[in-house]
Amino acid sequence: VQAATAGEQIALKLDEDRELVLEAEDLDVRIHQKEGWSAAEARGVVVVLSTEVTPELRREGLVREVISHVQGIRRDLDLGYDQRIKLSVATEGDLAQAIDEHGEHLQKETLSVEICKTTGVGGEIREIEIDGTAARIAVEPL
Repeated sequence: VQAATAGEQIALKLDEDRELVLEAEDLDVRIHQKEGWSAAEARGVVVVLSTEVTPELRREGLVREVISHVQGIRRDLDLGYDQRIKLSVATEGDLAQAIDEHGEHLQKETLSVEICKTTGVGGEIREIEIDGTAARIAVEPL
């Protein structure tokens, strides 16, 4: 493939007595990606990635959305970059499962000392929706 894309000749040995020489113009080299995959080629290197979004990846993405909302609330409250908070998230379904699975990451990224599953009356409270699921987030500076 590299020789063909560089315009070089390609010699193919058919058997002990016969050889076939192909010119770059004789070949049509293309990358064809299968469904669920993405491919790219540059400088003779081909990279292929799976584009399938597994349920686990989807839940990880949901938590990233929660982190983004919490960081926005922190910014609105003008909290210091090292200010600890108490975080409360009331939700259900995949979003609740995602928070359960990735709670430690959520705590680390938002500087939460704890994550409660119900929203209390303290702190800044926001009603949000992530991927069709309603959630109520409360951020209480400590």
